[in-house]
Amino acid sequence: MSATTATQIRQLFLDFFQAHGHTVVRSSPLVPQDPTLLFTNAGMVQFKDVFTGKQALGFTRAASSQKCVRAGGKHNDLDNVGRTARHHTFFEMLGNFSFGAYFKVEAITLACKLLFDELHMPKDRLMFTVFRGEDGIPADDEARRLWRGIANLPDDRILGLGKKDNFWMMGDTGPQGPCSERHFHQGDDLPCDEVQNGRPCLGPACDCDRWLEIWNLVFMQFERKEPGGPLTPLPAPSIDTGAGLERMAAVVQGKRSNYDTDLFTPLLHQVSEACHRPYTASDGDDDMSMRVLADHCRATAFLIADGVLPSNLGRGYVMRSIMRRAIRHAVRLSLPAGFFATLCGGVADLMGEAYPELRSARSLIAKAVNAEDEGFRATIDRGLRLIAETKWEDRGGRRVMPGKVAFQLHDTFGFPLDLTQVIGREQGFSVDEAGFGEEMKKQRERSKFTGSGDQAVGDVYKKLRGETGPTQFTGYGQKDGASGTGKVLALVFPGGETGKRAEAGQEVDLIADRTPFYGRSGGQIGDTGRIYRYQGLLGPAGVAGPAGVAGPAGVAGPAGVSGPAEIAGPAGVSGPAGIAGPAEVLGPAGVAGELEVLDTWKPVADLFVHRCRVLAGEVSVGDEVRLEVDDERRGSIRRNHSATHLLHHALRAVLGEHVTQKGSYVGPDKLTFDFSHFSPLSREERLQVERRVNQAVLRNAEQHMEEKDFDEARTLGALALFGEKYGDRVRVLRLGESVELCGGTHVWRTGDIGLFKLIGESGLAQGVRRITAVTGNGALDLVEKMDGELSAAAELLRSGPLEVAERIGKIQEDLKAREKEIGALKQRLLYGGGGGGDGHGPGAFSEERTIAGEKVVARRLNDADMKALRDVAEGMREKLGAGVLALGAVAEGKVALVVAVRKDLAQAGRWNAGKIIGQLAPLVGGKGGGKPELAQAGGSLPDQLDQALSHLFALLSE
Repeated sequence: MSATTATQIRQLFLDFFQAHGHTVVRSSPLVPQDPTLLFTNAGMVQFKDVFTGKQALGFTRAASSQKCVRAGGKHNDLDNVGRTARHHTFFEMLGNFSFGAYFKVEAITLACKLLFDELHMPKDRLMFTVFRGEDGIPADDEARRLWRGIANLPDDRILGLGKKDNFWMMGDTGPQGPCSERHFHQGDDLPCDEVQNGRPCLGPACDCDRWLEIWNLVFMQFERKEPGGPLTPLPAPSIDTGAGLERMAAVVQGKRSNYDTDLFTPLLHQVSEACHRPYTASDGDDDMSMRVLADHCRATAFLIADGVLPSNLGRGYVMRSIMRRAIRHAVRLSLPAGFFATLCGGVADLMGEAYPELRSARSLIAKAVNAEDEGFRATIDRGLRLIAETKWEDRGGRRVMPGKVAFQLHDTFGFPLDLTQVIGREQGFSVDEAGFGEEMKKQRERSKFTGSGDQAVGDVYKKLRGETGPTQFTGYGQKDGASGTGKVLALVFPGGETGKRAEAGQEVDLIADRTPFYGRSGGQIGDTGRIYRYQGLLGPAGVAGPAGVAGPAGVAGPAGVSGPAEIAGPAGVSGPAGIAGPAEVLGPAGVAGELEVLDTWKPVADLFVHRCRVLAGEVSVGDEVRLEVDDERRGSIRRNHSATHLLHHALRAVLGEHVTQKGSYVGPDKLTFDFSHFSPLSREERLQVERRVNQAVLRNAEQHMEEKDFDEARTLGALALFGEKYGDRVRVLRLGESVELCGGTHVWRTGDIGLFKLIGESGLAQGVRRITAVTGNGALDLVEKMDGELSAAAELLRSGPLEVAERIGKIQEDLKAREKEIGALKQRLLYGGGGGGDGHGPGAFSEERTIAGEKVVARRLNDADMKALRDVAEGMREKLGAGVLALGAVAEGKVALVVAVRKDLAQAGRWNAGKIIGQLAPLVGGKGGGKPELAQAGGSLPDQLDQALSHLFALLSE
């Protein structure tokens, strides 16, 4: 059956290449492993290391439908979205790849079969481009000849273009080569700038909509080893192709705009119904707003599903820009708060079968979008007020918004330039685009994306992975998971230099073929311990192998157990004859090298690197070594790691299924767990979470770990950490009701965790919270410490430990009563007690005058702070019958000054307390402010207080 829907086209593409020997690889996340990229922006991103020879796969042909986002960074189509028929923030890239398996002949043959035999595209509406040669690089005559022969095309249907269009480079160095595009003719009735200027359309070389690029084949056949250096042929030329599903669907469905395909029409219909306006596919503002919403909801839903939440930094900043642009268009269409979240849910309905992560993250998508929607709508109002207060430039009778104001709207309030221009058309002003561009250029320089912040993988480790193959991890076993033997395959010294031998005192990264040491990943830190090299271990003399290595209890080889006087010790290995005799025991003198393992990490997914310090002797490439993990430390790590799984399950049960893991730290001392949630946990929620985890611990459920296909694991409900890259085979860990994908080390039964104690919960970023907790001995230590503190507090309060809260409550009530009594006594003193009986003491400043028919009083009081002055000011003004009262005092060397104005005088605008205090405050070396009826100020010049109070009368007389 011929494919017509986008879903059918996607599946046909994958099935076609699978039938031709390609392995179908699922889409990698939108957050790439490559630290130099903001988002995954092309299908080849997940194969980048394969093309450069730094990574090997178990297959040489692949096909995929890759999720892509181009917004922010080098590829930024955001400003064009909604305005054109083909620009999108999110799109799907169909691709087939050859890693040395085939080259131009088969690539072009397969392309022709798919286009003409499967998709039934009309050949007479297609043109093909090839590289015409430039800068000393020869033309790709081979590709021209193949298109002419295989597709049976005349020369005038094959167009040669230059490097800009038809030569692909990964960078200044690395693989590169010519490429060949397929362009579909959409009709000569579409506008073309060349034709309007009296020249013929340039065909595929033109920038008009008459020709639509639908598929590009990249022929990687050269390599440039240094910038500006010569191009050398690759030993295994490769193929990388990319076809936008949206464009393919438009051509197959006979549409001139991607927005008219079934990838967008359900979303546009949803918007149209909600705003009660028809979508007419025009260039009008309403239709553009609808297209923006239909596009941006896809990017929003997919990015949140892959773990990106709106923030003010990096990917989160771009995410926020996309969301705010959509919300502003929703407001423009009079759509209510919450609609955009509903539209994003429509994406999950439309594409959830192809991308199940959308359904899994549906609750999170709704909460994240609604939180941003609610906050940004308030920001929009402030932005519109800024527009209302703008000082316009007058250019020939036209009102023009200065570029700086337009940029402030963009940068501070999230208004993209095109939205400000829409508002301008509605309100009758234009925008200084050049000025805006200058401000944007400055901003890009300030915030240029230089990488994700992740550690860039050194080329040396990628190269070693290709030479040594993967490391076999042996650390999962319950009895033998903390020790084992292996062969040293490589040594890497600081600075990235490899060597053959490391000696005492040196630090070195050691790679072995097998290891029980866990390399830090997934939040779990790396193991530490010791590595030993023994004289003769697995040597030609026939010394017993792993089965004969003496354990901690002194067990010798399989032939027997040594007696007390002959215990082999950690260095002892039995010989082939059985029990080790005194002359054959390899004690401390038999250790030829001892290394302390400081950390274990994985610079490449399956390559374990031991960061070591050589304590004694030496170690060389090719040596057989014994690796011993610090098992007590690992036990603490296991407890904390398993607790994060139980915690994740408990949080989803208490807070909702929108909770997803955003990161973690699992060490021997504590665990932290970062998760998506949009408000602090209440005390009751924290208690519920802690109780659920400890109930799971008490059930003492057995660990079940098994390997499954990724898709099968997801259908079982296993939770995956968003943003992580998983292989086709994954480890599924079940701990009671918790089921997750995890490659870490864990307890054998949940009861091994002992006790879980939550010690902190805080905000990490908008929409992301962090819980800190301890388990096992750490939890017991915390409980003992808390019990000690509680007992000490009870002793001080002369109460029982369980009566501390009640006792403190009574003490607080007593303190409040006494503070109230003290406050009342102070007010009595200020009103009329102490000193000279008038509240200000002998010799203190006090003066009254009548100004403009109103009584004005200024007094200096003793022993009063700002709060006391403020508390008595209005009451004293009424008692004295004053229209204006100024009170001043000095406490601890600081001036406190308060002015109170009678309400009717303030409302009539005769006198304003805030303005008065603003004039008096500088006289005492301070500043202040307040309301028209009451204002206050502080100062640092107590000697000037009387002068300031006296100045009140002159100020009011003026």
